[in-house]
Amino acid sequence: MSENHLQVVFSITTCVITAFVVLALTPLLATFLQKRHLYKMPTTDRWHTTPTVSFGGIAMFLGCCAGLLLSPYSLGILPVIGVSILFAGGIIDDIMRLSPRLKLLFQYFAAVVIVSGGLVFHLAESEVLNQVITATWIVFVVNAVNLSDSMDGLSSGLSAISAFFIGVISLSISSGEGALAASLTFGASLGFLRFNKSPARIFMGDCGAHLLGSLIAISAIYTANVTEHLYHGAWFATVCVGFPIIDTSFVILRRLFHKQNIFQGGKDHLPYIMVYHGYSESSVIGILYFAQIVLITVSLFLIFRL
Repeated sequence: MSENHLQVVFSITTCVITAFVVLALTPLLATFLQKRHLYKMPTTDRWHTTPTVSFGGIAMFLGCCAGLLLSPYSLGILPVIGVSILFAGGIIDDIMRLSPRLKLLFQYFAAVVIVSGGLVFHLAESEVLNQVITATWIVFVVNAVNLSDSMDGLSSGLSAISAFFIGVISLSISSGEGALAASLTFGASLGFLRFNKSPARIFMGDCGAHLLGSLIAISAIYTANVTEHLYHGAWFATVCVGFPIIDTSFVILRRLFHKQNIFQGGKDHLPYIMVYHGYSESSVIGILYFAQIVLITVSLFLIFRL
C-alpha cells in the first residue's frame, strides 16, 4: 500500500476513534454536570434562553487525545502543548470569566509556544516576523471560532466543514501532520454535534472553541507549508476557516466604526442579524453551512487556479 493510501486509512481511523470517544463521553459529561446543576444561565448578550450545561470541550479534548495517541503521525510536542494551553485557558475562562485582555494574553502565550517549534507561515525573510504573523493569525482564528459559537450547532458544524476541506487538501499533497490535525477536528466536531445541535443538550464552552480553533489553525498551517506557492498557502489557510473569519471581521469593523468595545459579547453577529430579519434559527444554521461549503470551494478553486 502506498504512503498516500496509508495516510488516508490512518486519517479515517483517527477520525472514527475521535468521534467515537466524543460520542461516548459527551452524554456522560452532560449528565454529570446536570446532576451538579452546573448550568450556563441565559444572559442579555447570549442567544440561549434556557439553562444549559457547558464544558463540552472536555469530551472533545479527551477524544482528540485518544485519536492522537493511536495515530502513527505526530503534530509535534510544542503544537500539542500550545493547544493544551489554549484548552486549559478556555476552561479557566469558562469557570471564572477572564478579562478580555488577560484572555488575549493567555492566547498569545499559547500561540507563541506553537510557533516556537517552527510551525509558521514562511512569508517573510525574517523568521521573527513570520512567528509574529503566524501567532497573531492563530489567535485570530481561535477567537473567530469562539465567536461563531453563537447558536446551537453552528461552530461545531462550521468547524467540521473546515476540517473536511483541509483534510482533503492535506491528503492530496501528502501532508501527514495537516491530515492528522484535520481528522482530529472533524471527528471531534461531528461527535459533539450530535449533542450540540438545536436544542443543544450541552455547549462546547470556550475550552471547546479554543480546542477546535487551534486545531484548525495548526492543520491549515501544516498544509499551507506543503503547497508550492507560499502566498497561496497563506490564503488557503485563511479561506478554509471560512465564515467565522468573515463574521468576526464584520463585528470588529462595525464596533470600531460605532466606537464600541470589540471585546464585549453581543448580539450583533451576522447569524443574529439574519434571525432579526425573519429567518428561523434552523434556517440560519442551514444557510451558513451551505455558505461555508460554497465559500471554501470557490475560494480554493480561485487560489489554486491563479
